[in-house]
Amino acid sequence: MESNFHHWIDLKINHDYWPDKMFRTFRLIPFWTTSEKMKNYQIMFTKNQNCVSFFTNMVSDKEVDFQSELSALGSLSFQLVIEDNLFFNYSDLPLPGSNQVFFCHSGLDMELPNKMYSGDKVSFENLVLFQGKIFTVNVKLGISTLEVKSLKGSLIKECRLASDGSGIIDMNAFDDGLYQLWLDGKLYDTFYSSSQTLRPDCKIIVTIDSAVVNKNYQNVPVLDISFSARKAFLEYQIVVSPNRKIEVKEMMVHTVDGESYLGPTETKIMGRQMANTFVSKNAVPVAFNTQNSTQLKLTYSNQFSSREKQLAQTLPSPNLDRMKKLDEDFLFTTIVHI
Repeated sequence: MESNFHHWIDLKINHDYWPDKMFRTFRLIPFWTTSEKMKNYQIMFTKNQNCVSFFTNMVSDKEVDFQSELSALGSLSFQLVIEDNLFFNYSDLPLPGSNQVFFCHSGLDMELPNKMYSGDKVSFENLVLFQGKIFTVNVKLGISTLEVKSLKGSLIKECRLASDGSGIIDMNAFDDGLYQLWLDGKLYDTFYSSSQTLRPDCKIIVTIDSAVVNKNYQNVPVLDISFSARKAFLEYQIVVSPNRKIEVKEMMVHTVDGESYLGPTETKIMGRQMANTFVSKNAVPVAFNTQNSTQLKLTYSNQFSSREKQLAQTLPSPNLDRMKKLDEDFLFTTIVHI
């Protein structure tokens, strides 16, 4: 009998905010049922930067088609815990509600089976409700049928509605997974049902369907979860220290590719200080950049000479802590002292 570790799957988490597109600050935690499956099939995983690699230890006295063996495994589900408090500030995602999660699943796009999301990147389209095994649904009066269906449209169960429009959904007889609620033949909502309580810091569920993965790949599959950077207006508030004893003649903010900012306008900040405020003309994707391309140009004179001087200063990357919602847009404000 020989023990052989086989490299089964790679899962990569990517994000446009970072220069190398690699998102590293996360943990992958298996659901209880998944932990049991992984134990039975001797599956382990390791994390290296943005990549989680899965290996299986198949024991046999002959060559084993381990992908065929693992096709019977079913689905493996994980909590993807983001360990970056500013993730939802710089990500082009809505902040999930208390019982909402983003659901990423292999096979959502069968033309591109490595993608674990619909659309170009993970988005609001991947947002679903997270429910326990028994929960109540309240619908408007007049609805006559409440059905639970699979993602493929197969009827799972039909539920009875009370006279007040409430219905109790009992999913104890069914596996953890994604289901749909249908009211009078129309899709009402999509939910993930599980007997396990999610961690408070978990807002993303990842499910790997072994049958889908093994069917579409002969070599090591590389599954992809990708996020876009949030587009926002960038505001710089420039504060000139009185200690400099200078008279500002002209001030402008622009990028190295020539895009100028609107402004300046005088703004009172923190109750008493005056700042010259500049705002980008357009909403732009925020990005982490140690060599920001946005520059401040200042023309000034001082008390010792009437001759005008110039100062050029590279401005810092946007302050992600100071985000404001503006109707459908967002604004990041960065205060710069010179």
